[in-house]
Amino acid sequence: FNRFSDPDTSVERFGPFGVNPDFRGRGIGKVLLSHCLETMKSKGICYAWFQWTDENSAAGIIYKKAGFKVLRRYHTMQKTLKD
Repeated sequence: FNRFSDPDTSVERFGPFGVNPDFRGRGIGKVLLSHCLETMKSKGICYAWFQWTDENSAAGIIYKKAGFKVLRRYHTMQKTLKD
């Protein structure tokens, strides 16, 4: 499992990864995240970041519990082009 080091961004970026909804709530996401972060650390990577998630989603809760902090917030803006 290697979901980090996106060649288009930086080695510190990881994800996306997910757990099939049928298997959520069993600690699989926590294990995947922990494994990914430990692998990154073993390769000398000092920090990890990802682009977005809803803070109250299952992923957001796992990230918060793992010590991730919000650095930026983005807003999706929309304009209707047809009347």
